[in-house]
Amino acid sequence: MLDDREFVRALDQHVPEGRWRLTPRMIHISLRGWPVLSTILTLAACHIDQVHRHYATYREATEAGERTHGWLPDWVPASAVDIHIQGDIDTNERWLRFDVVRSVADSLRQELVPLSADSMRGRAPSRSNAWWFEGLNQRRPTNDVALNAELYRGNSRRVARSVMIAFERASQHVYVWSGADGVIP
Repeated sequence: MLDDREFVRALDQHVPEGRWRLTPRMIHISLRGWPVLSTILTLAACHIDQVHRHYATYREATEAGERTHGWLPDWVPASAVDIHIQGDIDTNERWLRFDVVRSVADSLRQELVPLSADSMRGRAPSRSNAWWFEGLNQRRPTNDVALNAELYRGNSRRVARSVMIAFERASQHVYVWSGADGVIP
């Protein structure tokens, strides 16, 4: 095995004149920095599986291919605005938030099955940056009023039974999630 100086001499024989040359110090610094760099890359890769996208309108989201790729369900109303989409490709979990006027929300509720807070499960998406309703982070909220949202699940016709939907009482936000946790059977 070559030591640092022998390695540099061997490299110098193959580097044309006028080009930079590798020094033992450069090798030592680059080898010392490798564990730090690999740790940073590993940590960054942990969050690559959950990509967040935001669209001002339903039209923007569909033009970006979110419906075609299956991230924006076909039952989401075309009047939806302020759309946040996030999914985890490892766990197959999906999170979606959008705003609709009360009458559209009421129409959507007619296609869903009401749920008690005891039936709700789920976790917040990573790096949600305050777009996700923090009250939904609890594994088992004590009651629907404390949650400050009306909870529903899909009805198996247009909306799959594994899909959970919360209509926040204090705003026009509609939160949708499905995947690993889902509803208690």
